[in-house]
Amino acid sequence: MAVGVERETFIQAAELEQKRNSLQQIVKKKKRKEGMDGWMDNYGHTNMINTIHFAGLYSHILRLNIIF
Repeated sequence: MAVGVERETFIQAAELEQKRNSLQQIVKKKKRKEGMDGWMDNYGHTNMINTIHFAGLYSHILRLNIIF
């Protein structure tokens, strides 16, 4: 029973990591496309969980920070 639960948790963690990596790839591509190399440094919110900042003008994702 416990092994099944641990395995299930491990699978869920792996899926979350995969989603996180794909989101980071999207953000990197978006960043390159917009030509805004330094924008992530403007937000020092390192400990906020699942934080998304939207700029009203651009309305694109400035920061995705997913902490496990």
